[in-house]
Amino acid sequence: MADESGDLDERRMTFGEHLEELRKVIVRSIVAVVVIFAVCFTFFRDQLMNLVTVPVKGILPDVKFIVPAPFDEIFAYFKVCLAVSVFFSAPVVFILLWSFISPGLRKNERKYVHRILPLVFVLFVLGVLFNYFILVPGMLKVIAQFGHRPDFVTMYSVKEWVDFILWFSLILGAVFQLPLVMLLLQKIGIANTEELRAYRKYAILGGFILGALITPGDVIFTEIVIGAVIALLYEAGIWLGKIL
Repeated sequence: MADESGDLDERRMTFGEHLEELRKVIVRSIVAVVVIFAVCFTFFRDQLMNLVTVPVKGILPDVKFIVPAPFDEIFAYFKVCLAVSVFFSAPVVFILLWSFISPGLRKNERKYVHRILPLVFVLFVLGVLFNYFILVPGMLKVIAQFGHRPDFVTMYSVKEWVDFILWFSLILGAVFQLPLVMLLLQKIGIANTEELRAYRKYAILGGFILGALITPGDVIFTEIVIGAVIALLYEAGIWLGKIL
């Protein structure tokens, strides 16, 4: 009863008071991102950039990174540091958002969110790690085997390479949420295991089409890998729905 009365008290807040609380959450979240960004950019930008270029240097040691436009190098550092700062400030942002949202939720809803949020974070990290340790090295090995002649000088734009790494990290982090989304669909009754199995072939086809759409340029290897990953994650979602 105390929990329910607390929820009712919270609902009596005026619309203006809710906006003020939301403003505080947004401001504090931005401050957290800015502080971590400042630390990264001031003290760790070279180390972070090395992490981004290591996959290339490890497989194609003769590759040279170029800066074709005056501000490309600065923008590359900025993007890398911003991505890292958003990632590491995410727990703070989630805590702030939770402090704003949780008073309006029932006890069982809060418990449900407590279980889901860690899985979202873990799956996102797994997607990023898959991109960094499997997808990108695999693509580079294909390039080294079939398209890297010793009499050619291979040069990559540092800005485009950073964009590529960050874009695919975001894509794989989002794609790896698929089993969790499918599990939620089954738990709330929108779909069941049999229906998901019936649509398996369409989902697999859609995965390969999506892989082609979200892959920049004509990187066929990455299109195939992303399509295959989506197909495997779809199967994992069916399996989770069956056992949980």
